[in-house]
Amino acid sequence: MYYVSAVDDPWFAAHRQFSAGAHDDNTEGTWIPDAFIQVLACADQYQICNPSTNRCSPLDNFLFTVENPQQMGLNEYQNETAFIIMNIGTPLFMTCNLIGTPGADTLLATRQMLPTGLSASIPDNQWTLEVA
Repeated sequence: MYYVSAVDDPWFAAHRQFSAGAHDDNTEGTWIPDAFIQVLACADQYQICNPSTNRCSPLDNFLFTVENPQQMGLNEYQNETAFIIMNIGTPLFMTCNLIGTPGADTLLATRQMLPTGLSASIPDNQWTLEVA
């Protein structure tokens, strides 16, 4: 993606003006991304709490949380419930499973792009619009 003006959004940042060496009316005033690959990731954290003792496990990754509910002093029914939620329910609703791996065509910013790859300038908060 190339832009008609500089872009200050941290994910789509473009602060380098394109220069083809010779004067070229098609590229004059074109801004190129600071980096051609940007990564945006998210992480899920899990916690099990025992309402009887007000004890909670630390926020942690899925594997640590699912393997350590016994540290919470859960009774048999609470332990079974935690097992069902963590081993059956949670994998279905993990953020990565709900979102999948969207392609570039799912980005809102690409809707402003011409077939040539040139895009209108985008707002400084474009990354938050994409996440939302």
